[in-house]
Amino acid sequence: MSTIALIGYRGTGKSTLGEWLAEELGVPFVDTDEKVLEYLGMKSVTEVWSSIGEEGWRAAERAVIPPLLELDCVVALGGGAPMVDVIGKRLLTVPMVIHLWASSSVITERLSGADDRPVLSGGDLEVMYQRLPEYAMIATCGVETSGDLESTKKQLLHQATSPPNFN
Repeated sequence: MSTIALIGYRGTGKSTLGEWLAEELGVPFVDTDEKVLEYLGMKSVTEVWSSIGEEGWRAAERAVIPPLLELDCVVALGGGAPMVDVIGKRLLTVPMVIHLWASSSVITERLSGADDRPVLSGGDLEVMYQRLPEYAMIATCGVETSGDLESTKKQLLHQATSPPNFN
């Protein structure tokens, strides 16, 4: 097996589904946000953004994420990580990159009241729409996560265990 990378906007289930997928496949799971926090010695993304800002967070992602994409595991990347040049380019060499996406109403519902996520420069939906083309260009396949969890898990497992289809 090689790396399976999960990308997509925040609230699409990358961490939750990534942990489940790794368990199903019997491989380690890595959440890049957790690894970046360990690297910085901080407890939350919000704490990082308030102390060193987005640029500090992105610099830490540049240092931490590329080596993680060399591991035989499931890696869930933070929503903005694929937008970082070195990470986006590195993702193009990963054989399995799954774009998780959800409807704007589901994203809005999942993010409402969440205090563990930093405030973005634009509105959540505006930022999501700006990132969608980049996610689509990087991904080898995608899974819609707005529906019921069991159906989503089946689709994800199918994508993760099927060879990429570039036809």
